[in-house]
Amino acid sequence: MSEMKLRDNFSDLSDETGFQFEFHCEHCGDSWRSDYVRYAAGTASKVLGTASSILGGFLGGASQAADGVSDAGYKTAHDKALEAAFERATSHFHRCRMCTSYVCAQCYNPDVNLCTGCAPSVEDTSNVALRSGEIDRATFGAYRKGWSKSHEAAEYVHCPECNARVNPAKFCPECGAKMSQEEACKACGKDIAAGVKFCPECGEKQ
Repeated sequence: MSEMKLRDNFSDLSDETGFQFEFHCEHCGDSWRSDYVRYAAGTASKVLGTASSILGGFLGGASQAADGVSDAGYKTAHDKALEAAFERATSHFHRCRMCTSYVCAQCYNPDVNLCTGCAPSVEDTSNVALRSGEIDRATFGAYRKGWSKSHEAAEYVHCPECNARVNPAKFCPECGAKMSQEEACKACGKDIAAGVKFCPECGEKQ
């Protein structure tokens, strides 16, 4: 007998001429449908009903008789078809021992009889971790490359005279101009910006 939980996880696609049921994986939602089982009495009733409307009621009595048979036997036939569908569904879905969910083969780890939500595949988990590590290494590498470029750029200065990009020095290696834009205060000796009239440290006139 199928588990009650599997019995709650299906859609009834039956109609008046036959029975069919669709079961769903409780993880990914993939479905499996049972074969369509035709209900002979329902088919006869439908055919007779159609003929009755076409012939203006000539077969009305026969149609009503067929409907009576259909009403009496439909539920029994439906329950029998559903039970058979349940039995077949158990070969397509697997019950996780931990969370008791019914899942398809893709969402089931047969090595431990658990769903992949409770027991993820070692290979899949390793691949995810490997990919994550590759992303982290690439990110760190890009960060170091960017930092190196910015640090390298910070080590260079532009000559105030010829605007050449050069290493910090007292004089420009391109044009020989003085690189420093600072001068020493005549009174206190502190470095001050070139061209200031008074020292910001001691106030002495330059």
